[in-house]
Amino acid sequence: MDKQTASLLAEFTEEMREQAMQRYRVIAPILNQSKPDQEDWQTAAKQAQCSVKTLRRWVGAFQKQGLVGLVRQHRKDEGERRSVSPELKHRIEALFLDHGARSIATVHRIASEYARKLGEAEPSYTVVREICRELPRGVVCMAREGEKAWRDKFEPINRHESHASNERWQMDHCKLDILVVDLQSGEVLGRPWLTVALDTYSRAVMGYHLSLYDPNSMSICLTLRQAIWRKPLAEWPMCGIPKQLHLDQGKDFTSRHLEQVAADLGITLIFATPYLARAKGKIERFWRTLNEQLWCELPGYVGPNVQDRPANVTPALTLGEIERYLVAYFLAVYHQRIHETTGEAPAVRWQKNDFIPRMPVSLRQMDLLLTMTQSRKVLRDGLHLNGLIYWANELGGLIEEKVLIRFDPQNVAHAVVYHKDRYLCTASVPELSGVKISLKEWHTLQAQQRQTARETISAYREYLGRERNPQIPMALSMQEVDLLITLERLAASYEDIGPALFPSERPKQLLLTGGNDD
Repeated sequence: MDKQTASLLAEFTEEMREQAMQRYRVIAPILNQSKPDQEDWQTAAKQAQCSVKTLRRWVGAFQKQGLVGLVRQHRKDEGERRSVSPELKHRIEALFLDHGARSIATVHRIASEYARKLGEAEPSYTVVREICRELPRGVVCMAREGEKAWRDKFEPINRHESHASNERWQMDHCKLDILVVDLQSGEVLGRPWLTVALDTYSRAVMGYHLSLYDPNSMSICLTLRQAIWRKPLAEWPMCGIPKQLHLDQGKDFTSRHLEQVAADLGITLIFATPYLARAKGKIERFWRTLNEQLWCELPGYVGPNVQDRPANVTPALTLGEIERYLVAYFLAVYHQRIHETTGEAPAVRWQKNDFIPRMPVSLRQMDLLLTMTQSRKVLRDGLHLNGLIYWANELGGLIEEKVLIRFDPQNVAHAVVYHKDRYLCTASVPELSGVKISLKEWHTLQAQQRQTARETISAYREYLGRERNPQIPMALSMQEVDLLITLERLAASYEDIGPALFPSERPKQLLLTGGNDD
C-alpha cells in the first residue's frame, strides 16, 4: 500500500500533498486511540477548526486510501461554467474565433439570439467576455490575426548556437538602402544588392558579393567562392568550407546548381522557415548593423522605411566606391569590435584555439564548382553558347561530338571544355580577346543591339512611307478615279436596274464611252 500510495501521491501537486499531511496531523491522535470517545472527537475538531462530521470523514478516507484519501477532491465540473450550456459555450467560442473583426459585444448579441432559439436564458455580457478571455491566447492570435502573427508571438524559437568556427554559416541577400551613380555619366543606377556569408559562431563576415543585378544562384556561388578561398588581404584570414549552410527558401537558394556545389564540397544545406525573419536572426541583425553604422553615414542613403525616406537625396558614390567602404568597414571596424552577444571580436573569436579550416584541393576545383555548366555539340565553326562562338584548335577533331562546357558568368570570354568527363581545352571567343565581360552585360549588350536595329529599320520604313506615292499613268486625279470605279460598278449592274431608271440605252453608253453630251 505504501508503494501504491507514494505512486499516487506523486500525481498531485506539492501544495495538495502538504494539505493532506496537515489533515493527517489533525487526525493522528484519533488514529492512535483504539476507541476515541466523543470528547476526543470534539477536541480534535476544535483544533482543526472543522466539524466532527468532517473529521470522521477524513478518518474514514485515510483508513480506506491512506494519505491519498486526505487530498482535497475537486469537482468534476470544476472550471466549467454552469450558467450556460456546453453547446452555447461552444457557440460563443466559435463566434469569437471565426472572425478577427468581430467584437465581444457582437458575439454577445449573436449568442443571445442563439440562446433564445435553444430555449435557454440569455448569457450576460460579462459571461460572454469571460468565456472569450479564457480561450488560449495562441489560438486567439492565430484565428484573429493570422499565422504570421502567431509565429512572431507564440511559435517556439529553436536558437542554434554553433560551438566552433565554420560549423554553420548563414547566407542571405539584401537590397541596400543607398543609391549609386554611374562613373562616367553620373546617372543614378539604383540600389545595389549585397549577398553575405556570415559565420554564426564568430559572427565574422566570410565573403560577400555586391552587384546592381537581382541576386541568383550564381550570386551565392560567387559569394561562396570568395568566402571559402584564402583572401589576398592578411587582415582577412577567414576561409574554409563550412559544415552547414543556413539559407532562405528562395528559388535562388534552392536551385539545382547550388545543390550540386554543396554536394561536391560536402556542405549540408539547411533551409529556414519561409517568411520568418527571426529564423535567420543573426544575419538579419547584421543587416541592421550595416544600416546603423555604415550606410547612414554615406551620401545617397535613403533609409529602410519607404514612407520616411527623404524627398531629396544626392547620390555621389559609384558601386566601386561603395565596395571599398564596405571592405574597409569589415576589416577595420566590424571584425575588430567586441560583439555584444559573444563578448569577443569576430576576428579574435574565429581564430580561437588555433582553428584550422577545411580547405578545397585547389582554386581550380573552386572555379569548376562555382561555374555554370552547359552541354553543346561541336559545330564546324566552334561551340555556340549564349550568342557567342567559342573556338580552340582541340575542337577540330570533335566535329558533331557533344562536349560539356563550364563557364564563369562573370567572364564569358573563355570557357573550359570537357569531353567524356576529361578536361579537353579552354576555348575562347576571338572577338572578346582581352575583354572581360559578364553574362549579364553580354545579354544587355545584345538587347541594346537588337533595339538599335529595330529603331533603324523603323526609321527607314517611316521614311519610305512618307515618300511612297503610287505612279498611275493617267491624266485623272485620284478622286476622279474613285468616281469612275463607282460608276463602272453601277454599269455592271445595269442589266437588272437599268430599264427601270433609264428608258433608253443612252446612260449605259455614256458610262462606257465617257461621252460629254449634255
